[in-house]
Amino acid sequence: MLISASKLTTFVTNIFTTAGASQAVANEVAEHLVAANLKGHDSHGVGMIPAYVQNIGAGLLQVDRELLVRRTIARREHLDRAFVLPQRVLVATLSSVD
Repeated sequence: MLISASKLTTFVTNIFTTAGASQAVANEVAEHLVAANLKGHDSHGVGMIPAYVQNIGAGLLQVDRELLVRRTIARREHLDRAFVLPQRVLVATLSSVD
């Protein structure tokens, strides 16, 4: 089965908005998952959706939770990433790099 990246991104976005994420968060996660598949990293792509949805339902992931900086020591930020979707951790971490 072939599906375009844009249609798959829309489909994945809808899954996460149905699970309670805002449109922006759902789209951010969807873009990362689809991009992983397009780059050949299938184990980090849309195949993760069932586990994410299960963990959201179990309260182990909170779809719109923001990443919190717990403390900064020697210019290193220590992040509270508990319950945050992994793609949001990645984006927040990369945006904090000098």
